[in-house]
Amino acid sequence: MKPVLYFITLIAFMITGCDSCKTTPNKNDNTPPAITWTIQNRTQSTQTNLTGNASYNAKYGDDLLITACAEDDGGLQELVNYSNSSYTCRAGDIAQQTGPGLVVPTTTTLGLDKNGKAWKKFCVFMNMNLTFGCSSGFSFSSGSAGANLKATNYAGLSASGTLSISVSK
Repeated sequence: MKPVLYFITLIAFMITGCDSCKTTPNKNDNTPPAITWTIQNRTQSTQTNLTGNASYNAKYGDDLLITACAEDDGGLQELVNYSNSSYTCRAGDIAQQTGPGLVVPTTTTLGLDKNGKAWKKFCVFMNMNLTFGCSSGFSFSSGSAGANLKATNYAGLSASGTLSISVSK
C-alpha cells in the first residue's frame, strides 16, 4: 500500500470563546510568522516539537500525526501547506524508486471574524502512514517524506517551514 497522506485543515482552538486566539490585524507588523511542528508518532508513542526548517527520523510503518502551526501577533491572513513522499524498494541488486508524486498545495484564507479580529495562531493537521508498498519480490529499502507550511501575515510578510522526514527500516 502506498503511503496515505490525509490533509485535514482544522482550527487548533475553538472557533468561539477563545479571545487569546485572536488579535487585531496589524498591517505594519515588521516580523514574519513563526512556524512550529509537533510530531506525534503514534506507533512509537513519542512526541517531538520542532521549529522552522526541521528534520525528523522515522521508521518504516510509523503512523505520524503532524501538527504544523503558524503564529503571528499581528494576525495570520493565509496558510499554504503540502506534503510529499518517495521511497525505494529492492530485490537484490535491482531497485525500484517511487515518487515523489505531484504536489497539490492547499491554501487556507483565514479572513477576519465578525469583530474584525484575525487568527493569531492557526494549525494544520496531517496524518502520515509510512507504510510503503513494494512490488512482489521487493522489500522496502529507504524513503523520505516532507511537509511544508507557508504563512502570510496582514503586513504581507511570509515565513516558510519544511519538515524533512527520513524513513528507515
